[in-house]
Amino acid sequence: MGHLTWVDWFNHRRLLESIGYIPPAEAEAAHYRRLTESARAA
Repeated sequence: MGHLTWVDWFNHRRLLESIGYIPPAEAEAAHYRRLTESARAA
């Protein structure tokens, strides 16, 4: 497995139990989406 392939897997395909069995990149996107929505509501 090449380095970039591993990085892609690590960030976009690996499922983490502690964050609800979703990839880290998806959790990060959801986090920033919530921040943006909170800022708009304020």
